[in-house]
Amino acid sequence: MGDYTSGLEKFLTVMNKANDSLSEEAVEALDEVCEALKIGQIKITFYESEASEKDNEGNSLVLYYSGDVDSKGSISRKFRNNAGNVIIYNVWRLSGADIWSDEELSRILLLIETLYIYNGRTRLLKITDRLTYWDEGLGMWNMKYFMRHVGRVIAEGKLGEYFGIYFNLKGFSVINQQLGREQGTEVMRKYIKGIIEMEEDEEILCRIGGDNFVGIAKKERLEKTEGYLSGKDVQVDDNYSVNISAVAGFYVVNNADDIKSPVDLMDRISAAFHMARRGVSNFAYFDEKIIQYQIHTKWVEAQFPNAIKNEEFKVFYQPKIGLKDTKLAGAEALCRWFHDGNIISPMEFIPVLEQSINICKLDFYMLDHVCKDIRRWLDEGKKVVRVSVNLSRRHLSDTNILKRIVDIIDGNNVPHEYIEIELTETTTDVGFRDLKVLVNGLQSLGISTAVDDFGVGYSSLNLIRDIPWNVIKLDKSFLPDINDAKEEEKAIMLKYVIAMAQSLGLECIVEGVETEEHVEMLKENCCYLAQGFYFDKPLPKDVFEKKL
Repeated sequence: MGDYTSGLEKFLTVMNKANDSLSEEAVEALDEVCEALKIGQIKITFYESEASEKDNEGNSLVLYYSGDVDSKGSISRKFRNNAGNVIIYNVWRLSGADIWSDEELSRILLLIETLYIYNGRTRLLKITDRLTYWDEGLGMWNMKYFMRHVGRVIAEGKLGEYFGIYFNLKGFSVINQQLGREQGTEVMRKYIKGIIEMEEDEEILCRIGGDNFVGIAKKERLEKTEGYLSGKDVQVDDNYSVNISAVAGFYVVNNADDIKSPVDLMDRISAAFHMARRGVSNFAYFDEKIIQYQIHTKWVEAQFPNAIKNEEFKVFYQPKIGLKDTKLAGAEALCRWFHDGNIISPMEFIPVLEQSINICKLDFYMLDHVCKDIRRWLDEGKKVVRVSVNLSRRHLSDTNILKRIVDIIDGNNVPHEYIEIELTETTTDVGFRDLKVLVNGLQSLGISTAVDDFGVGYSSLNLIRDIPWNVIKLDKSFLPDINDAKEEEKAIMLKYVIAMAQSLGLECIVEGVETEEHVEMLKENCCYLAQGFYFDKPLPKDVFEKKL
């Protein structure tokens, strides 16, 4: 057991000399004091304000830790500084130690006072800055610091020299799966370090969270930044490297008067980023088109609740045709929005709804209406075919998704054999395990599943090898132009994808069939299911019913 008095004197002597952080000598002195007082841990928790404390939105730093801690033996002390910050010191007794005596408690309180006084003088500002504005995972500034820094640049009237950027690393979840979380984080750190090393003057890059980042840089470095984000090899080890690229939104500040606050800048680069994620290019720049899209987005979001309530969304059915006998073999349910006498194209509202859980509400609405139609057709004695209903990948975060689907189907008393759930494969960061669980669950209940638009996005053989789909739906991009000699590679690819799907026991259908040549090509490759304008466009319910 160390001596408290000599340890405290040593600690005070060392701290009197300190002008920055705790030195090794000071740490040793603190250890001696804590050992004498049977302290197991000292933790500082910093809150920006009393409101932050109330909401428990603080950051913590362990100043001392030794061995196991007795969770039932603790003492705390709260301080408020002139800036309105709240700092709380918590001290825990060492596990197995005797209960503190009154004298020991008074000495611990004196130690806390001493730590606060010296931290306030030499370290507290740096500690609080680090707790509040620093991302420990990657060793870089965070979003709060970005907002503070941009506010300062705006106040100095310098923002007109910069462009803002918001970017996300493409498919990084796949890299994490391949390398493991720890090594994946190291790869991310190396990639981001390459950008940070290019920073000059007031330029800055901050982490929002996960694999999302935001920053400002001088306009003359715009081209160089684009080049880096377009793709950079990062060395994993001596034998292996990965190529990292990003999806990014930019805002070049041509008129600094338009930006009154950091929030204004953040709104513009966020809007550009979301446009990039939806576009054909990985990069997008904030401009008048994005402003109009923002206005349109807000309009769709505002209209959506009443549109659902008033049943403005109608189910259209596009027939699926069996090529052996050209008879109706199934249908896909597609959504059309009728508002104030106008038909709103799906491309005008589906991408907007996909930004939130509104798309999930629309999916359930569609499934319910399809089930109601099927039930009525069965009651009328019609020969009903299986109908596929699209489901957004956003549903996969819902742990009750399987129950919700089945409740709708069973609530309408529809036999499971008449429903097929289509899931698109174009998202790279989907939880593969969650997808597999959902498809397995549907399969076990006799509900058919299809992977939609296969080959458009990030296709993995694991997607069709490890998940028990019933149907693989090939995008029309697989269909070649018969009159174009350069399209021969597409024909070869189509042949092998069909053969692969059939060898795995999957039913194969091709959408976007528009010509007789397409039909003959599919027959030649033993694919006997097709969907497209060659047979029928999506049909209103009453027109489709006649085909039944």
